[in-house]
Amino acid sequence: FLKITADGFDLGDKRNPIAANDLPEAERVVKAWLKGMLNDEGRMTEGGGADCRANGPTLSAKGAVISQPGATPQERGPKTNQGPTARPIFTATTHGDGSGLQPSALFLNDAPGALPQAGMGSAVGAGVVWKLVEKKTLLKHRACNLQSDPYLGGVSLSEDIESKPLEELLHFMRNGSNVEQVDEPRKYRVSRIQSIADGVFDLTKTKWTDDEVAKDRFLQAGDILLSHINSMAHLGKTAIFTGSDVPVVHGVNLLCLRPRTDIVLPEYLIQVLKHPAFIAEAKLFAKPAVNQASVASGDLKQIEIPLPPLEEQRRIVAEIEGYQNEIARLESEITANRERIQTTIDAVWNGDSESANGAPPSQPGATPQVTNRKTK
Repeated sequence: FLKITADGFDLGDKRNPIAANDLPEAERVVKAWLKGMLNDEGRMTEGGGADCRANGPTLSAKGAVISQPGATPQERGPKTNQGPTARPIFTATTHGDGSGLQPSALFLNDAPGALPQAGMGSAVGAGVVWKLVEKKTLLKHRACNLQSDPYLGGVSLSEDIESKPLEELLHFMRNGSNVEQVDEPRKYRVSRIQSIADGVFDLTKTKWTDDEVAKDRFLQAGDILLSHINSMAHLGKTAIFTGSDVPVVHGVNLLCLRPRTDIVLPEYLIQVLKHPAFIAEAKLFAKPAVNQASVASGDLKQIEIPLPPLEEQRRIVAEIEGYQNEIARLESEITANRERIQTTIDAVWNGDSESANGAPPSQPGATPQVTNRKTK
């Protein structure tokens, strides 16, 4: 996979030529691969020649975040109890002559001096990002449609915090039961996509059913619901279930994630799943369809989740709740002050004023008219 950011032309309708062009560098990477000159570590094999190794940079994973300008990016890989294991993404390092251009990974038969004239890299110094992915890896991947984003994208996690695949933090991740749903109150409530539309579980947006389901098909406090079939804008939306007086059946079109509370707090996990980094990574696996998209649970289970110790999770949750309480307090003050403003101006209108057609000034379309105050 190669990620090319410039092809020698601008993005206007006329496609005017520009200096930035990553295609020559991409061509050299492909030629090197075809000639068997790249090994699993992204380095030139012995067939590359001594001159190439002496004059040109070889490729290695350097652990830089992919968004860092001029840095060599690293794809985040699975972490173990001993810390992270990097699955490297390779890119060329900065040219040694100080030009700021990104030279080719391998010079092949080109002289190093030809690099500046070849137009390597883009005007902002970005190089071609590339990664070798084995066929067997592609076949294991549920999104086996040659999408490059899961291999060239991703978010770097802190190396100081252990992480685990989402699957290992859960008792299960599964779709709901397909039961009859009606508006009139019945024996049980049923969750639906609209129940979490605002990012919180809203009991008023559930349906009702008399259908019987297995005991473990009812939602439990601490369960997390995730929207895996929705418009792309709402894909990955989550909410935590906090309980209900009436049992709630886990309905279809929402995934239920039941956290393993011995290693992860539901209140911590929901905050992680709401983070833009998780949502963005989940959307990398999305399969678009007409007016909606979907992501398979098997792909979601692969996503690495930062997992500090339980005590640290409790501290993080307490800190977030403190901020949320402060936000709620300030929002309450804002609402109260807006009401005071309205009351103050209402007193002016209600005292000596009326609309031109006799309607209250607050009525839409009314034209207010102010009369002169009488003085003694």
